[in-house]
Amino acid sequence: MSTPLPDAELPSGILVFLFTDVEDSTPRWEAAPDDMRQAINIHDEILRREIAAKNGVVFKNTGDGVAAVFGNPEHAASAAIACQRALQASDWNGIERLKVRMGLHMGEAQPTRGDYYGPPVNRAARVMDVANGDQIAISGVVSRFLSSFARVPMGDHQLKGIGTEQIDLLTADDLVTDDRPLRSRVGVGARSLPEVAQRIIGRESEIENLVGLCEDNRVITVIGPGGVGKTRLALEIGRQRQHAHADGAVFCELGTISEPEAVVEAVAAALGARPQPGLSLSASIVNYLEGRNALVILDNCEHVADEVRLLADQLLAATSTSLLLTSREPLGVAGEQLFGLRPLDASSAGVELFLERALERDQSFRPTAGDHDLIRSVCERLDGVPLAIELAAAWVRVLSPQDLLDRLEDRFQVLRSGRSGGRHTTLRDTVRWSYEMLDEKQATLFDRLSVFVGGFSLDSVMEVCADHEPVEGRVEIHPDEVLDIVMSLVDKSMVMSERGAGHIRFSMLGILRQFGQERLDDRGTSTIYRTGHADHYRALVHDQADLLVTSKEAEVWELLDREWANIRASFETLLLQDRLEGAAGLLLDVGWYATLSLRTEAFAWAEEVARHEGFDSLDSAASIHGLRAIRKYISVASDGSADAEAGLAIDPSDPYGFCRLALTSVSLNNVHVAENSERWTADWIDSLGDDSPDMSRLWALGMRTFHLCTNAPSPEAAVHAAEMVAIAESSGSASAQALARWANGMVETFSSMEAGLRQWRLGLDAARSITDVHLLVHLIVGLELHFSATRGDLDDVLAKTLDGLRRAHAQHYLSGTSHLFGVSAIVLSRVGMAPTGARLIGSMVANGHLPRENAIRAIDKALGPDAESAKNDGASLSTNDAASLAIATLEDVVASR
Repeated sequence: MSTPLPDAELPSGILVFLFTDVEDSTPRWEAAPDDMRQAINIHDEILRREIAAKNGVVFKNTGDGVAAVFGNPEHAASAAIACQRALQASDWNGIERLKVRMGLHMGEAQPTRGDYYGPPVNRAARVMDVANGDQIAISGVVSRFLSSFARVPMGDHQLKGIGTEQIDLLTADDLVTDDRPLRSRVGVGARSLPEVAQRIIGRESEIENLVGLCEDNRVITVIGPGGVGKTRLALEIGRQRQHAHADGAVFCELGTISEPEAVVEAVAAALGARPQPGLSLSASIVNYLEGRNALVILDNCEHVADEVRLLADQLLAATSTSLLLTSREPLGVAGEQLFGLRPLDASSAGVELFLERALERDQSFRPTAGDHDLIRSVCERLDGVPLAIELAAAWVRVLSPQDLLDRLEDRFQVLRSGRSGGRHTTLRDTVRWSYEMLDEKQATLFDRLSVFVGGFSLDSVMEVCADHEPVEGRVEIHPDEVLDIVMSLVDKSMVMSERGAGHIRFSMLGILRQFGQERLDDRGTSTIYRTGHADHYRALVHDQADLLVTSKEAEVWELLDREWANIRASFETLLLQDRLEGAAGLLLDVGWYATLSLRTEAFAWAEEVARHEGFDSLDSAASIHGLRAIRKYISVASDGSADAEAGLAIDPSDPYGFCRLALTSVSLNNVHVAENSERWTADWIDSLGDDSPDMSRLWALGMRTFHLCTNAPSPEAAVHAAEMVAIAESSGSASAQALARWANGMVETFSSMEAGLRQWRLGLDAARSITDVHLLVHLIVGLELHFSATRGDLDDVLAKTLDGLRRAHAQHYLSGTSHLFGVSAIVLSRVGMAPTGARLIGSMVANGHLPRENAIRAIDKALGPDAESAKNDGASLSTNDAASLAIATLEDVVASR
């Protein structure tokens, strides 16, 4: 749609949103753009016709799909079915038909400038994301309105960046519904398995054998030379085996790890494990995986073999985790089952791979019978190594098969003169040969791109790698040349491209990136471009910090998440170069994002800065102390007050608000000393100035409101809550909206419990419109449960308490988990299980959290003189063990009712 519809022509109120997307569109665009363009036209015509016939309105095109809105669920469901039927019945003018995934969700929304925004729209898009082609996924709320339609319950599934949702598949007579499992499920890991656009070739027997080995072995290491396809095979096994593990599969790439000590950090980040009190990070990973059945894939382990072996041995000894590792050599893990991966059969699978990749590069490529023989010779010359074959196939647009073979033969003779060959050298020689085929500017940019970690955008390439002014003695790459050079590198398979939601992202395979780094070192320019990389991401983070409390907040979260590996590398470079002020500045600029998103890795950086020589002389030392205090509070390591007070002693203005956030959190949530919370919340309000950041101001007002509503009810609370609403509305920030609803819910409960609950539910919707892994989700859920635990509907409170505990436990947020033990104790007392509730209270106290009075009263009333003894029984339980006990007990109670 070229022009958005006027808002007056779009419906408002309770609406149903339909999102669609074409499956595998990226490889089809790459392989046959002309055919794909024609197919998309057919697709668009069908969808618009069928949607309009069911009283729907297409309000937006979304790349290779559409977004439509309907006034009721039955019209939306009928339209989705009609669209799929028509798509499946069309002749497509002889082109292979498109398979389309669809998703439906509903909620209240208003049109804004011809589009819709907010939680219902975001959730509808995520519901679509879990479907495969030829599937219609619908949310639980939509399903309840479709009793006359055929539906297949699929259970709870993880919606990217939002949380869990009950998903059904919508089916109908004469409609082909794909029988593949949905693309996401509730399990471990901060992210799902990476998607791979290209099919795996020539590995059928290896897949079958490796799947069989996985059934009988807990640790398997796939070994083979570089470029043989270990990563691709491991991902395929993960995809096929993830449903055999109750907690799914998680993938961790170790190839970009430069420091051995970073291995544990990378694994923790991939899993979503967070540091726990009194435990090393590796022990915290063990703690996280206890009681879980997951498949953990660690890729490219050979250069950090000692660290992987140590961590693997810990996991295998203390958890039921299964490990799938890839390496160029055995790792020596206890019980390790080796699986050797050989290159492809050059004359069959190798040729098939070459032809498929060649056609992706040049649709006009039509090899003759003679060409097939030459291609087989090329593949044999490359020893059947898949990556080497792909690099060679990338040149078919400029070299005939005969030319390709001749050049390889000539160059390999030179490269191998005086040394032995082998498959390791085959790939290395092929990379070098491909590199030497590049022109001067292509080779120069390729080297510079090696400073990026985990992917990069075109804008970042222009900033980091282009020459914005001539530099004597270096090959000059003008910013206007970057796009053409990057695309030429993509065309030659030296750089990979991936189409994302509204953006194209680039990356380099590990062996190519390593080669580029070596060449950059040889040029003597590695420090220049690593410094430029660090400065670029330092500036990017600073700019995003200014947008956090704005209507662009969701985009900020997505960008920082997408660039986190580069941000981490920037921080490491700044520290390595002793640029402590820059490292501290980067950390402080991600501080509020890290707090809200529970990215505890950033808080560990605060400890690194604090240990660095020169820390005490930093202007920002006070705020770094505040982040250290928040780390201790979130991980339940200690209350962090000493660090926070040390920070205030250095700089009482607490410019970011981190010190006072820690102090007010401890006084309000851990120790419940009214005098302390009065002191610290009032002090925070008094410290605010005109230049105080909005996030600090919002939390200051919110914590003051929390204190007043809890300890000293006063009209002042409503004034502060109203100011928060004004900030939230003017900023457009979802987190600001959630924080304001959290505070206003407390104020509203004094006049109407239902009004307060309504505020909190709106706050949850706002936070979850960004992601379910959000600090405010935990705060609001905990507060709502504390208010409803004693007098709310028992079945409802049981279900919500169980859901809250599962979420906090799954996200390894043990501070939030521990706070819910008080609620759990109350509801367990209501069903006659007060002794278990008392044990949870005992664990809570032993780990530094004092329960609220309503929880203590419930246990004391139920158990009388036996209450203290029962609490003492729980003192030896870690927070993690107590969480497992609470979840198991509540599951049994819910199941029995």
